[in-house]
Amino acid sequence: MKPPFLRTLALAVAWLLAASPACTSEDNAPAPTDGLEATTEVEGCIVRLRFHEHDGYLDFRSSMCPLTFAKRMRVLEEQLDRLFADGKLPSSCKQIFLGRLEFFAPFAKRLALGAALSDDWDRDRGRPRSGTPNDFVIRMANDLEIYEELNELFHARGRKPRLTSVEKVLVFSTKDLPYADWLRVQGVDLEAKLPSDAQIWFDLHMIDHPIDHSTSRNGEQETSP
Repeated sequence: MKPPFLRTLALAVAWLLAASPACTSEDNAPAPTDGLEATTEVEGCIVRLRFHEHDGYLDFRSSMCPLTFAKRMRVLEEQLDRLFADGKLPSSCKQIFLGRLEFFAPFAKRLALGAALSDDWDRDRGRPRSGTPNDFVIRMANDLEIYEELNELFHARGRKPRLTSVEKVLVFSTKDLPYADWLRVQGVDLEAKLPSDAQIWFDLHMIDHPIDHSTSRNGEQETSP
């Protein structure tokens, strides 16, 4: 016969197990209630697009997936269609965060070429001749519209994207970039130090509304040799 204190302990444990909800796996966990999310498994990894309704922005998480640019953009398009079945973004959706620029290779190499050809960028020192790297990247990206494919994607949804914030601008020697040969053919010195990566935020303006070009947030520069 069990001592009284052991019987009491056993009864308490049994009561707690009966009263507690069953443990669930992450896959069976309740869906978040503060936003909409589309998830896609592609080439063995997960890509997520989340609409944070309260804060009014889209968050596209694909940086850990080794996808081609075309496939990354196709997944983004499919996920937008899943989140917003009527093809239009709600008026509360004001921005999209795309993660790192380097995973959108055509955007990155257009930026690098623009900097290489600009008198406002010091190719030897790897920084703008005046102002901050963040402001230079924002201005150059918008002046050249390096994100033309993103324009096409959102134009069909009644929006005009415009780069308004970058953080952690990275600068590399041309020879170290994956598209170094392409830049060399364009006449770029392989020793030139060029901006080619950053965390990027776009405002999503309604097409029938004017664009406020003054908006921008600044972050810190990081330079890689």
